[in-house]
Amino acid sequence: MEGKTGDRVTIKGVYKCKEHPDSTKNFDKGKVFLPCCRAGSHGTVWVLVRKMA
Repeated sequence: MEGKTGDRVTIKGVYKCKEHPDSTKNFDKGKVFLPCCRAGSHGTVWVLVRKMA
């Protein structure tokens, strides 16, 4: 599952930035994907690493 900055999260979990795989963030279902905080904050594609209940 992937989502880009500004999209709504459909699966709660831990996501990694496609450009900076060491940058991870927890997102709750229904929230908006935020920009990556690396490299001065940039829009990105977030890739689901692990689902959370």
